[in-house]
Amino acid sequence: MSKYKANINVLTPKEYQTLGKAFKLFYGQAMTPFGKALIAWSDKGICFLAFGTDEELLYKELDRKWGLAFMTQDASRAQSYLDRVFVAKEALDLCLKGTLLQISVWKALLDIPYGSTMNYSQIAKIVKNSKAIRAVASAIGANDIAYLIPCHRVIAKDGGMGGYRWGVEIKRLLLSYEQLNSKNSKIYELYQKLFHLYGPQGWWPILNKDGEVLYHPSDYTFPRNEAERFEICLGSILTQNTTFTSVVASLKNLQTLDALSIDGMKSIDLERFKKAIRPSGYFNQKSEYIFTFIAFFESLQGSVPTREALLALKGIGEETADSILLYAYNQFHIKVDAYTKRLLVHLGMVDEKAKYAKIKQMMEGALQEYVDDNNELLKAYQEFHALIVHHGKQFYSKKPYGVGCTLGF
Repeated sequence: MSKYKANINVLTPKEYQTLGKAFKLFYGQAMTPFGKALIAWSDKGICFLAFGTDEELLYKELDRKWGLAFMTQDASRAQSYLDRVFVAKEALDLCLKGTLLQISVWKALLDIPYGSTMNYSQIAKIVKNSKAIRAVASAIGANDIAYLIPCHRVIAKDGGMGGYRWGVEIKRLLLSYEQLNSKNSKIYELYQKLFHLYGPQGWWPILNKDGEVLYHPSDYTFPRNEAERFEICLGSILTQNTTFTSVVASLKNLQTLDALSIDGMKSIDLERFKKAIRPSGYFNQKSEYIFTFIAFFESLQGSVPTREALLALKGIGEETADSILLYAYNQFHIKVDAYTKRLLVHLGMVDEKAKYAKIKQMMEGALQEYVDDNNELLKAYQEFHALIVHHGKQFYSKKPYGVGCTLGF
């Protein structure tokens, strides 16, 4: 039985001959994200869908397939149907007409997972015709319902594109589109799973007047003033190559010296400052980075820095820049840290060699696709990183990474 989520109605050639003009068909040509397409439908479901700009050729193909039916053109409803297919991504009822082999092959195509591919031999094996690969390939090529019956997901055994009735370039576009959206779906599902497991994290944590670390779950009003904004920036620099526990120790030392503010830092001896941030490691370099950043922070006069301007500062890399933008300035830049990459590699979502920019783009793209409201999107950016840190501390701090992690897809 097919896993397709709508009805699959089969019309035998004999039934079709008997019905003749009593079989009413509507059709029209309209736009899709992949160019123009001709679609036809009846009360039994979608009967025909073909890509192309040559209207005469497309109508000839439709007539060849359904010429006995009584046809009515309806361009307005055609656009509505195509929007349901390609925009709303609905699983619409289908009406299939073909030989027994063709019907079995088309149903097998419906079970190829979204974002995946199979080769002709695999399809032949599924329909129990492993020795009739050519006949199976012919049935695949005879499919008249593009995209919904995903013959584009069948590729050559060597990994090549293989043929496609509506052009190899459209096939390549369809596969790229689906693979991207499949990955986006998994990334967003990961975010949902983590949020369900751990709930809101209340990042970025701030030191209160008593030196206690203040997390603020579900309160997204932080930073509430310039002092908190600067503390987040400071923490983002200090956390380079160390744990947040070590950062807290450094911040507490500075607070004890009354040097957690810009004015306070400027008023103490440099050696005392270095000693205060020593728990965070690399204190000589980080002290230089921090005082360089202080001059930059003051020059902003409350404005939001660009990512490019931050990256131009000594000691500010991509991770630190995104941390500052996301938590200190509430900008749409997700932070990718070591935990993030280890988790995504373990789950098979990225390659071990994936660069920071690629992972960042992938995560941001996934959240942007599934979260429409900007306020909710910013919350998702902030929570996703914090949730990964929470999960990463438990399962991705030591090799072998991922032992005991139950997240899976």
